[in-house]
Amino acid sequence: MKLNKPQGLAIIVLIACAVVGFAFVSLTGVANTGPDTSTITGTSASTSTSTSTSTSNNAAATGEQQPPSGLPSCDINDLPATALSVIEDIEAGGPFDYPRNDDGTFGNYEGLLPSESNGYYREYTVETPGLDHRGARRIVTGGDVSEDPDYWFFTEDHYESFCDFTASL
Repeated sequence: MKLNKPQGLAIIVLIACAVVGFAFVSLTGVANTGPDTSTITGTSASTSTSTSTSTSNNAAATGEQQPPSGLPSCDINDLPATALSVIEDIEAGGPFDYPRNDDGTFGNYEGLLPSESNGYYREYTVETPGLDHRGARRIVTGGDVSEDPDYWFFTEDHYESFCDFTASL
């Protein structure tokens, strides 16, 4: 079977898209595994700036106080169900489901959290049901005492965006 030039080009583009998609999923561990109704909404990377702006404007209009981080706020009850046990583990000082990774220093290399000295932020895995790896969800805390953090942040997209929450169970 002989292909004309447009058909050959279409096949090459299709193969390139498949390779790029596979590489993205392999490197980031982010894949659409179906609907998950237990996650927060409105914090994707593409909307984080507008969400932050609208959150700030809404807070000003309603008299609510904007979090000191300047990030959008999220309610602890809107976090994935698996986040609550992680919060309890953090407040208890462990043990953690991923001891090689959890309670480790978060470098804030993306620069999305307020600038602080190295070691100020710590990260913890929030499991995503159905995955056979750590997934993209994390809780990042800030403060001098890891069992009693001053600040709590959640990311569902592996540090592409964050929301600020208060951990009062």
